Amino acid sequence: MESLKGTRVVIFKAETDKTPDPYVDVLGKSGFEAQLVPVITFEFFNLAGLRAKLESHKTYSGLILSSERCVLAVHQSIDNNNESIMEPWKGKVVVCAGEATAKKAKDLLGLSPVLGDKHRGEGIIELLSKMNPVPSCVLYPCGELAAHRDTMASGLAEKNIKCESVSVYKTVPNPGLKRDLKRLFPEDEDNWPKILVFFSPSGFKAVLEHLENCESLNFCRLVSIGPTTTTAIKELRFSVWAEAKTPNPESLISALKNLLSSK
Repeated sequence: MESLKGTRVVIFKAETDKTPDPYVDVLGKSGFEAQLVPVITFEFFNLAGLRAKLESHKTYSGLILSSERCVLAVHQSIDNNNESIMEPWKGKVVVCAGEATAKKAKDLLGLSPVLGDKHRGEGIIELLSKMNPVPSCVLYPCGELAAHRDTMASGLAEKNIKCESVSVYKTVPNPGLKRDLKRLFPEDEDNWPKILVFFSPSGFKAVLEHLENCESLNFCRLVSIGPTTTTAIKELRFSVWAEAKTPNPESLISALKNLLSSK
């Protein structure tokens, strides 16, 4: 087993408003040398359309919030408007992926969500399908890429649950990403990071677009957060050495320890 102490791990994810970043903080306390590289930023759009759907609450029996970004979109859509828009939703099924998302939904929106047991889409679909009664139609504010993939809606359709997706944010590359990547991959390969962690398909694609030599990734161990990211990386013909099953620091540490113990 390789020593955890000092193992350099670079995390590619959206920048958080928390200081320090919870992943960097927990990995550092576990002996890793962790570094965050903000790979993408987010832009909200169509918030008026989202607000109109929230106001049409009688159409829906539930709400899906698959990330903190989705919660922020809902919050911004009702900001400076009548916050009573969310009152009817407090009596409906609200499902979140991850404890951080659930906490933000409670703090910002006053909701009492339940959690999917597995990673994001899979856990949410499984949870909704086992409810009694099963929700007939759910509202799903999401990112542009998620709406395009339509995996949530198609998965719920197989369970006879209607899902109405509404795109409310899109991802754009961090303008400083190319500079950050150049620093991560200097001419001396001995100074390259050993492990790269990717949180989303869009984040991985952004790195490929801004990295001068994509072959550099073959000299690192790529770790993904969740099956969707794993699939996206493999489809682009790169190997995934480990996968964190759920989006939290503890799951990532478990995946990293298993990876290092197997080599």
